[in-house]
Amino acid sequence: LASGFAVRTAVLADLAASIAVTPPEQGFHIDPAHEFAKLLRERLDVRMANSDVFCVSVGPACASHFVSLDGWRVDFGSRQVSSRNIVVAVKSTSGHHHSRVPILQS
Repeated sequence: LASGFAVRTAVLADLAASIAVTPPEQGFHIDPAHEFAKLLRERLDVRMANSDVFCVSVGPACASHFVSLDGWRVDFGSRQVSSRNIVVAVKSTSGHHHSRVPILQS
């Protein structure tokens, strides 16, 4: 889904109504694109389909194209970076917090 996706308004309305009645599970999810496609399939029997208009690079028939975020990253080069400017994020499930969070805090 790096170059985008499209969903009909009616499908979004149906999905919102379904979520209002039964919210999705709050669990461990690695791949948001997969989870979204799975939610559409299981709740509404809607299947995602590939389309050539969502492109890897710019083209005349493209509705959208992939844009690398590398240009937005800060290049510190050989300069020293203060530990105050470093952020470490770790994704974990609540079932592992008791064993993992203390390690990160130490």
